[in-house]
Amino acid sequence: MSDTVSQSCLSSIVRLFHDSNLFFETIDYSITYLSSNYSYKSLNRTGRFSEKKISDYYRCLEDLKSVMYSSIEFNKRSHRNDFKTLDISFSILYSAGDSFNTLTLAISEDYSSIIDFKELSINSINLLLKDNCGLFYGTTHCMRASKLPLLFVNGVTNNNLDVNEIVSIEHLKKHSKDIFSKIWKISWGNLINSKQFVEDKTPVILSGKRFLNTIEFSNSLVWFNFDCTITDFQKCSSHNLNELLTYFKDKLL
Repeated sequence: MSDTVSQSCLSSIVRLFHDSNLFFETIDYSITYLSSNYSYKSLNRTGRFSEKKISDYYRCLEDLKSVMYSSIEFNKRSHRNDFKTLDISFSILYSAGDSFNTLTLAISEDYSSIIDFKELSINSINLLLKDNCGLFYGTTHCMRASKLPLLFVNGVTNNNLDVNEIVSIEHLKKHSKDIFSKIWKISWGNLINSKQFVEDKTPVILSGKRFLNTIEFSNSLVWFNFDCTITDFQKCSSHNLNELLTYFKDKLL
C-alpha cells in the first residue's frame, strides 16, 4: 500500500481480531524524525494495549515535523519463549516509510482452526480501500515462527531463513522500486493490481483456473487464493504453483 492508514481504519482492523476473541496485550510504536537542528531523533513507546495508545501514536505523528519513518505494533505473546520475536501468538505491525508502507497481520498456527485467513484478508482489504489507501500489492502465506515472518515480509533477513528465502529478500530490496508493477512471489493468497496483470487479462484468466478463488475489487485490483488450506499450500499445489509462475514470469521481480 502507498497511502497512510488512518487511526479509524487501524482500529477497525484491530476489531477484526477482537471479533475472533483475539485480544492484544502490548503496543509498541517508534517514530524517527528530523529535529530542528537537522539531526535524526527517535521517539519510542511501549506499554499495555489500549485504544488510547493508538490515539497517542497518531497525535505524535501530527505534532512531530519531518517524520521519516514510523511503526506501530500490537502483540499477544504466547509466553513460551524468552525471545519476543519468536513468542508472538498474533500481531499487527504497521510500518510507514518513504518508499511504501506495509501492514502485516501475523497469527500463530495455534489459532488457525478459528481464523478464516481468506475472510481476514478480504475484510482487511475492504477496510483499507474504504480508507482510500493506495493498495497495490498484498500476500497471505504461512511461515514458521522461527523464520521471523514479521521481519521477512518487511525485507529483513535473519539467520533462520534458507538460501532461497535469503535470495528472495535480497532480490526484493534490490528491486523494491519495481514492486508497484511486479509480483514479489506467488503465495497462497495474492492481491495484485492492473500493472501486474498479464496482457490486461489476468482477472479473466485467473477466474478460469479451477484451483483458484478470485475476487475483483475493481478493474485494477484483484485477489486470488489457492483452493486448499493455507498450511497445505506448499505440498498440495506444486503443479498449480508452477503453472502460475510460468504465467506471471514476465511480471515477477
